[in-house]
Amino acid sequence: MELWLKLGKNGRFLCLLPLFFHNCVSLSGHRGSFSNETSAFIEEEFEMLKNFLAVSSIAIASLVGGTASASPVPATDSVDTILSLVIDVSGSVSTSEYNLQMGGYAAAFNDVDIQNAILNGTLGKIAVNVVQFASTASERVQFQILDDATSISAFATTLGALTRFASSSTSIASGITTGAATIESWLTAGNTATRAVIDVSGDGQNNFGGSVTAARDAALAGNIDAINGISIGGGSTLLDYYKDNVIGGTDSFAIGAVDFAAFSAGVKTKLKAEITGTPPGGVVPVPAALPLLAGGLALLGFVGRRRRKTT
Repeated sequence: MELWLKLGKNGRFLCLLPLFFHNCVSLSGHRGSFSNETSAFIEEEFEMLKNFLAVSSIAIASLVGGTASASPVPATDSVDTILSLVIDVSGSVSTSEYNLQMGGYAAAFNDVDIQNAILNGTLGKIAVNVVQFASTASERVQFQILDDATSISAFATTLGALTRFASSSTSIASGITTGAATIESWLTAGNTATRAVIDVSGDGQNNFGGSVTAARDAALAGNIDAINGISIGGGSTLLDYYKDNVIGGTDSFAIGAVDFAAFSAGVKTKLKAEITGTPPGGVVPVPAALPLLAGGLALLGFVGRRRRKTT
């Protein structure tokens, strides 16, 4: 294979790759027989060539062997659950409420029960990312593998320090669509998960960016097993909205937090259920609201199961 590299200032130096080292070493070994100006030129060009190789070795290997890549391909993984946290950061969520919301997620992943639920799974690990939504949605934290106390705690720290994506209208539809797309991308990259779940939290109804039910149904028609929800404030009206329009899939459920201050206790219950694949409290979902009280949180309305596919 003939591969020429045009290097040096103004393209003054051409070196055939198979002879590169021989020619360069030969030139460097005869510096004393050249004039000072020529020796300086060779020294400069030789140094530039070494620097070029240092930063371009991956690219050269790819051209010669056809197997190297400019960016390393991550190893594939298998997890018990792949979970996308889809979080409302719209204008109705104040800065203090946002901090309570993200602090609640951070506290949940630092909780020993949640960590044990993750590590005691069949494979002992999950993959989690973060999507925030307002008028549009954005993946704010890419999928992280949580497989020991250190990785779980590090993820909790990331959540606690995460800044908000935007603050405007509320497009739950965009949040679900983006969460589903990130999961699909992770799975099509060769990774596998026993269960794929989208976790939606928010304090209002969809008022922008298309139909939330259409987004839900499209996600469930793909590789998403369940979409669960936790409504914040809004009483039974918002909870019923989540039950009727947001959640769906196998063993899906919605719970309601009285307010942002109560969110932390609620999200722990929700995450544990999602990680273990068991609805909160082990209660068989029913169509009507089933009020419970746990840690200052009103857990309202375990809902009926929706299966994403029929046979």
